[in-house]
Amino acid sequence: MSTPEDKLLAGKQVFVKVLQADVKAIFDGTRDLLEPRIEADESVAALLPDGTRIGSVKRSKAKRSPVVTDEAALLAWVRENRPEELVESVRPAFVDYLKAQARKHGEAVYEATGEIVPGVEMRVGAPSYLPQPDPAMVPLVRAKLAELIGSGLLALPSGDEGAA
Repeated sequence: MSTPEDKLLAGKQVFVKVLQADVKAIFDGTRDLLEPRIEADESVAALLPDGTRIGSVKRSKAKRSPVVTDEAALLAWVRENRPEELVESVRPAFVDYLKAQARKHGEAVYEATGEIVPGVEMRVGAPSYLPQPDPAMVPLVRAKLAELIGSGLLALPSGDEGAA
């Protein structure tokens, strides 16, 4: 049988679930509006309506990473130049070596000969979207949230309620 405290906890859980869905919708909606306006490696100050800076939102630089784009070409090159690296396909450690070479040189260069290995190339990924609260301003944001919530509906019971 549920107690009055259980019912309040259930009410808080449902309240927070609705709040969480609404906050997620606001977060996603503002992201959809803001992200296309921010260039890669750009940061935008995050302000409250009164001008208080509470953090920033930025997009990272687009990450470049090597990708094997032509397994057959890579396999043919390895078969001719480094057959000891063949198993059923190119050994993962050698592919990692070639990717490291591509990171270092912009192309998969086999350092022993200076030859560019076909089938591995650099690709540019998508920049990340990074809302970053200023840690010093988190208490202010929480105080603003407490103002919005008002009556203390979200305060959890202290556990002392039944001790009287």
